[in-house]
Amino acid sequence: MYNEPVTGSNGYVQKVLQIVATPGNFNVLYGSIDEKGVIKSTDAGDTWFLSSTGLADTAGRKELAISPTNPNRIYASSEGSSSKLYFSTDAGPHGC
Repeated sequence: MYNEPVTGSNGYVQKVLQIVATPGNFNVLYGSIDEKGVIKSTDAGDTWFLSSTGLADTAGRKELAISPTNPNRIYASSEGSSSKLYFSTDAGPHGC
């Protein structure tokens, strides 16, 4: 289970916005959290860890997508005060 403080820097309740599974390997999951970034699980959701650097501290809706042909390529978009499109070529740690 992923457990972090319930409020972010703006006083909003942090919430999981989306969970996506890696095509062909459902043990690897990604989730987007408001004002936190991207979290990742490599054991089908039993444990989670923070897996992003670029999306942290951005409030607003986040969407994730994983390339069906290259599971190391992850796309993330953020909506809010800094609407951007992010991508990672190393399964999450850099870029998203």
